[in-house]
Amino acid sequence: MSTAGTAHTLARIAAVASVVAVLAWTIWAGTRAGPDARTGPRNVILIVSDSLRAPQLQLYGYEKPTSPVLAELESSSLVYEKAYSHHSFTWPSISNLFTGLPYSRLVESGLFDTPGAHTNFQWDGGLSEATPTLAKRLAAGGVRSYGVSASPYISRRTGFELGFARFFDWDEWLRVGLDSNVPYVPGERVNDVARAYLRELRWPKRQPWFLYLHYMDTHMAYHAREDDLARFGDPAYDRADRVDGGAALDPSGKWLKWRTPDLQDWLEPGDIEQLVAHYDAQILRFDRALGALLHDLERMGLRDDTIVIVTSDHGESLFERGFWGHGYLSRNEEQHVPLIIILPPGSEAGARIAFPVTTTDIFHTLITHFGLEPVSDPHLLPQVADLFRAEPMRNVAYSEGPGGTRVYRDGRFALYQHRDMANWKRPLPTEDGDFLYDLSIDPGERTELLEDDATGAKRARERLVAAGPSALPGQNAPDPMLSATGKLRKSLAALGYIDE
Repeated sequence: MSTAGTAHTLARIAAVASVVAVLAWTIWAGTRAGPDARTGPRNVILIVSDSLRAPQLQLYGYEKPTSPVLAELESSSLVYEKAYSHHSFTWPSISNLFTGLPYSRLVESGLFDTPGAHTNFQWDGGLSEATPTLAKRLAAGGVRSYGVSASPYISRRTGFELGFARFFDWDEWLRVGLDSNVPYVPGERVNDVARAYLRELRWPKRQPWFLYLHYMDTHMAYHAREDDLARFGDPAYDRADRVDGGAALDPSGKWLKWRTPDLQDWLEPGDIEQLVAHYDAQILRFDRALGALLHDLERMGLRDDTIVIVTSDHGESLFERGFWGHGYLSRNEEQHVPLIIILPPGSEAGARIAFPVTTTDIFHTLITHFGLEPVSDPHLLPQVADLFRAEPMRNVAYSEGPGGTRVYRDGRFALYQHRDMANWKRPLPTEDGDFLYDLSIDPGERTELLEDDATGAKRARERLVAAGPSALPGQNAPDPMLSATGKLRKSLAALGYIDE
């Protein structure tokens, strides 16, 4: 048998074993009450580490020690191996996380108004007052919601505070002395605010609460501490004209976010390795902040009554396809995110779950957990996973991306439907059309299957699309970042979203 044939056979055997394991887990999970607010832990902390991709964590097979705290929690955690963000860009992804609806649906229905920018860090759009957000629904059900966001995108200026009793955002950071020229708040400071909020939330004891924490440590550029970088980087690295301050640089010293044909030889493998070392060091910093937060929960007597969810708004490209960052093609490196449900100590109910899920499922899981009415909308997937019970076994995970992109994944195949790429903000090496990949033999998504006009590939495409949402708008809204001005534009440029 050829090497390719052997690899394909082994991949099929692994896939069957994975399905058997999930079936066993699902049968077991169905026999227990599950962690809901009536029979188990009442409170939930949802942690988003911005731009954190799953393959860079030890729980997902990474060999470097980027996340020892998370690794130690495996026995009491549900680890979703195939979890995907709803979008490869922050605004669309979190708007979906806060509503349970596809970003394209939110824009079409006017629930998310495409923001226009003004001076002095002002927007006139975002989630509309009429949007039925998660925090609004929880408040109506008697659940207190608090939030802390280190991201300038996720703020009250864009409506993300709707329904929260307390929401510490970018304006709050500016008031307490954050340097407005450096759009970066370390996890230690996020924890400081979270600790103060937890002191409020623990009384009265019987009232359930929800805490949203948005960390920015893992967002580009990666401002790694020297001692953390020393654990992953090359101490002899001396090409500061290529990688410096946690950023890849072009010959003029500006951020190099994609390698144009004239710059293919500018970065060498050692340069990319050094950039990845900065990223890994910041993952370690976030992991350390997570450990400190869990310690605070323990010290306050809240750990036994709290479920902690760790995920991300999107992943990160590290030049696999010539890009650095996110918001490009929504391929695996940009959307495969961690989704880890940390149960209280002593649960001993850890499991690894292989069926595909998305961050959309977090919204619906929390609605179920807190005993609220489920959301019914034709734009939702036919199945919605209850992440706390690891059910149901959905067939397809649906997500979206830049330029009207639709993505369908079933654990083996990934289908990308690009519909308006020419009008996206960056020159991308793809045209509009459908692109299908078999991840069981092509995890890097290099061999497109539909171009050969194969019948099997066409059938796979039809099956994936049929399992997705039953009604979708034509395309996503254009990127509102391009019209940013004033301090907003300066902040977005420092985060790498706008080229100056």
